[in-house]
Amino acid sequence: MAPQSDTKDLAFSGYSMNATDFAAFIHSLHPNLEPEEDETDIPMSAYFILYDDWRRKQRRINPKVKLPFILVIYDNGDPPEISLNADGYTRVVFPVRWVPYKDPEQCDPNGKFAELWTPQELDTAKLNEFVRIVKENGGELDISKVAFICHREKINPAYSAFQ
Repeated sequence: MAPQSDTKDLAFSGYSMNATDFAAFIHSLHPNLEPEEDETDIPMSAYFILYDDWRRKQRRINPKVKLPFILVIYDNGDPPEISLNADGYTRVVFPVRWVPYKDPEQCDPNGKFAELWTPQELDTAKLNEFVRIVKENGGELDISKVAFICHREKINPAYSAFQ
């Protein structure tokens, strides 16, 4: 774990979806995905890993492809026991842009930083490109299931998914 001084406090703007919709999205990319023999549900951590593996594979195939990493939001800020129906699990965010976090009003959709909560033309273009790449890979990302939000997160800029 990186020292706290190496982290950046950022306000991420991007498209988010709930656990059920994220799982359906991952199942569209991996249609034969099933729980292990001794499990009834597929753990959410498996969905996160499958998405990140798929994203990285796309970049190996075509280094120009820019697919979003994911941020996971929990109700109280800490991960619960990670499973599909875990209490405390809120949303998955696909960030498309970020700025330094400087003011609590950045997290208010009706505040003076409302533009952080509003998709811009470039954000929509990134979503459309994402949907296109997912479709080319046999998957489906239902854009009616996503919402554009802003989320504060501390992240180490050396974190490989951040690149």
